[in-house]
Amino acid sequence: MGAPSAGLALCKRARQDRLKTKFAGALFEDREMYDTAMATIPIGRHAQPEEMAGTVLYLVSNASSYTNGECVIVDGGLTL
Repeated sequence: MGAPSAGLALCKRARQDRLKTKFAGALFEDREMYDTAMATIPIGRHAQPEEMAGTVLYLVSNASSYTNGECVIVDGGLTL
């Protein structure tokens, strides 16, 4: 099997608004904003980048070659 097609790779992405990165920096600088955002997540905390690694590795590997048109949600239970 070959690598995932470019079109398939483009539709796969990771949300970064509840992940502690520079992208979401303002959320982590304002304690009130942080507490409000974390109260919406059942697990009660933000994700660490390494917690996304397994899902990202799956999506970019040949293991996901038959995965198409799906949203793989890793959000601490936010969408439950």
